[in-house]
Amino acid sequence: MPTEPTEPALDDTVPVGGNEVLMRRVLKRLVDFDRGKTPPLQAGAFLPNKRDNDGLSLNRQVTDHYKHFLTADGLKNWHEVPENIRVTCGVVAVLAEVARDIGLTVNPDPSTTPGHVLIQEINWNQYAGDATTDASRLKIEEWALQLAKRANVLIQPGKPPDPPTSTAA
Repeated sequence: MPTEPTEPALDDTVPVGGNEVLMRRVLKRLVDFDRGKTPPLQAGAFLPNKRDNDGLSLNRQVTDHYKHFLTADGLKNWHEVPENIRVTCGVVAVLAEVARDIGLTVNPDPSTTPGHVLIQEINWNQYAGDATTDASRLKIEEWALQLAKRANVLIQPGKPPDPPTSTAA
């Protein structure tokens, strides 16, 4: 049973906790974001791209890159989200323990942006690069699908979030 997400201190020497929320920015041309579907994402949200040589790139939710427009309940204000993300990208989230449950490792990557993490098993070289085999590509596609099934859409590209419903009479 997943535990409640927490906000860890942003210290890249601290291992990624299982209850940490990990976020990935995804181009809308690669993924059909649909909160009405189950799951709302396809595997493409967690497939590596050419920049993912060392592993699939994600960020801890507490990073400044996202924290300024996200709260525990979602968006602070749709118009505060940078336009390039609102229009061309979405942001998806998954708990670190989900990756670990399917046999993946999640490690801080202190060589780049603070809060950056990598899932090393999902990398471009084994998915579509020089080290690709049919078996490695299929395994990465399966991992990506398992992550997508248990992920959430934080920001749906091009569409503001649904307004809160009022319970007042």
